[in-house]
Amino acid sequence: TIGIDESEEVSAVVEDRNGDSTTTTTVNVDNPTDCDKVFLIIVTGSGPFNYVIATGNTGDAFTTAEDPDSGDEKLQCNMATIRTNAITSYSLSLAITDTADSTSTTKTVTVTVANLVVQ
Repeated sequence: TIGIDESEEVSAVVEDRNGDSTTTTTVNVDNPTDCDKVFLIIVTGSGPFNYVIATGNTGDAFTTAEDPDSGDEKLQCNMATIRTNAITSYSLSLAITDTADSTSTTKTVTVTVANLVVQ
């Protein structure tokens, strides 16, 4: 068997769109640009990394994509889906796996939806 050097395990920090290290943020349905970068996911390890929204992504309201400014992964949302779901708060588990050494970590973030009209 091959031992895993814990110093090389994957680790992740999330920042909201303002660059604050936090796991809670708000998207405002009156401001669709809020969905472009809900969180930035900054990962360290031997990489490359695989990102999976493990739980809480009702109706595929959230996806990940590379942030062109930083090269890190960003969590983004689909505003049309959020409006259709009529869910006022999402708790998402982001599973991040380092494909080079198979180590993984999970970050849980909360996204509150502001100004959602539920009918």
